[in-house]
Amino acid sequence: MLFPAYPPVSEEKKKFYLWKRKLKDKVKACLPQSMIVRLRTNRFFQILAHEPLTFDGKFRDGSALLTKGVYQTDVTIGERRALLAALYERFRENGIVSYLEIGVLGGGTIKFLLDQIPTLRCTGVDLFEDFMPSGDNTHGSPTYRLEDVRQSLGSEVMLLKGDTNQILPRLKAETQTFDLIFIDANHTYAGCRADFENSALLLKPGGYIAFHSGSVQYHPDYKYIVIDGGPWKVTQEIRRLPQFDLAIEVERMRIFQLKV
Repeated sequence: MLFPAYPPVSEEKKKFYLWKRKLKDKVKACLPQSMIVRLRTNRFFQILAHEPLTFDGKFRDGSALLTKGVYQTDVTIGERRALLAALYERFRENGIVSYLEIGVLGGGTIKFLLDQIPTLRCTGVDLFEDFMPSGDNTHGSPTYRLEDVRQSLGSEVMLLKGDTNQILPRLKAETQTFDLIFIDANHTYAGCRADFENSALLLKPGGYIAFHSGSVQYHPDYKYIVIDGGPWKVTQEIRRLPQFDLAIEVERMRIFQLKV
């Protein structure tokens, strides 16, 4: 029995596939030589941006940030809306809300939240261009220059470059507090647990703390579980703490609320 022939590929699809491969090659060219990242086609385009891309998308030299203002984020639209739901709840109660993001990447999540709540007071912490893959950090995302992200998000967003073990205690010493804290940085158990313990001291009563990569079924979250438990293990431990309630769980996101 002969199998039926595949339908012919249209010229538009050929053009799209060619553009996709060229774009992928450009991303790899922007990454440090010491960084080994596997970019599978479908997953790559899910991570790359939350805005539609065009065939003429180009990259700045030395940066993976698109010139057309597309901000990279690996947080899906459903997960971002979960963060937004928590912020709206606090906004209805207090009028002005503050947001701390640990692990900024290209600023896509901050940009999305600011588009919905323009008065949102945002602080972001990241190593930016100083990040290098190592044995104590399982994260392998592309790096972004601090100045590129700052230029894209605007001067009203406070961006801090450095190790969270140093920056978060400094924010505590400055008596800063936040309505929502989103942790999406070091994906080892020890690193994520340290970020939680330092961040919890900055959370307002009734505020929310969110974790990414806390699922058991999505890639690469299960890889972190196999290695040392990762963020999933941290969130399992938080579920047993009496002062926190699991408020929202969607896709790879878990959001807890600190009881008043």
